[in-house]
Amino acid sequence: MHLLGPLESQFRDIRLVDVSDLFEGTPKPNWVAACLVELIPLKTKV
Repeated sequence: MHLLGPLESQFRDIRLVDVSDLFEGTPKPNWVAACLVELIPLKTKV
């Protein structure tokens, strides 16, 4: 059981983000992939 019920997801955007400013002493750049995901409730039959 999902907390929000059955869901479908769609990726809306994905990009590389430099997060080196968030950490002390790490080599620059420090990249992570950030994505925007839309969660869509599925309609279920009752």
